[in-house]
Amino acid sequence: MLSIVWVGIGGFVGSSLRYACSLLLPFNTHGFPLATFLVNIAGSFAIGCTFSLSARSAIADDVRLLLGVGVCGGFTTFSALSLETVALIRDGYLSMAAFYLTLSIVVGICATYAGILAMR
Repeated sequence: MLSIVWVGIGGFVGSSLRYACSLLLPFNTHGFPLATFLVNIAGSFAIGCTFSLSARSAIADDVRLLLGVGVCGGFTTFSALSLETVALIRDGYLSMAAFYLTLSIVVGICATYAGILAMR
């Protein structure tokens, strides 16, 4: 039951950080949803770091839940990525939508792997 509390606290922190980023970063830079993209990449790197530390038993399970599931889960914004992609398609920016989606997924996966390597 305590694990749910850790995830909830982390989710609060992650969601709050995500909202702060949306206030500090431009939402849409030349048609590209920069804030969401940067948050997703940073969150991918952070979850890679968390996974790597957890796999080495360098952090406790409660910390993994707090950081990985809670903070990273609340911070990253796949639903926003989906909505922004649909909006780009709806507005006729098909190539920008394809670029944004592809770049977000590929760079996000690379960032996750970079986080794992960084913690080795």
